[in-house]
Amino acid sequence: MVEADTPVAEGKAGAPARGRPALPSPGAIVQFLLQALFNLLITHLPGHWLRLLWLRLLGVRIGSGTIIFRGTTVFGARELQLGERVHVGFRVVLDARGGIRVGEDVNISSDVQLLTARHAVHSPEFEREVAPIVIEDHVWVATRAMVLAGVKAARGAVIAAGAIATRDVPELTVVAGVPATATGSRRSDLSYRLVARRPPLY
Repeated sequence: MVEADTPVAEGKAGAPARGRPALPSPGAIVQFLLQALFNLLITHLPGHWLRLLWLRLLGVRIGSGTIIFRGTTVFGARELQLGERVHVGFRVVLDARGGIRVGEDVNISSDVQLLTARHAVHSPEFEREVAPIVIEDHVWVATRAMVLAGVKAARGAVIAAGAIATRDVPELTVVAGVPATATGSRRSDLSYRLVARRPPLY
């Protein structure tokens, strides 16, 4: 379950956010409201240009040729970086509160979740912890896969449909299952460049 992105003080990457929440600044409140509006409404409207424009206004760094389909949910917009020619499918969750960096020619298929936040299960206070996710060039995260906080998927890696990646995925390695483990290696020179196809009304 992904938590709402509330405008409170965050812990450092990999560390819990402790103590009482700081009072949000007016800018943080505006950012929170604009992000909430994106997740509740803008993401469901037709038109890639509208989603890309709104996310850039929120502080997401988006490379040329990147496309984002309807239903994508974003938390921690200012900590999200999408490289060139990244394809983000329908209903993807990008929880970037701990930082998400995506390289070039990456395919993030529909219903994928990239989750940089978790809870300290052994803590009496059940604090929230965050850790970054890094997705390098030519990675394919297949439909309904999940990538958890602190994971790095190296160049050309494949995370199979329905897999849950709990640890780093080496270069050109195919992983599958829960938790994801290596099932093979990718045989490709990775010379391809993803082509942005933006169907009307999507």
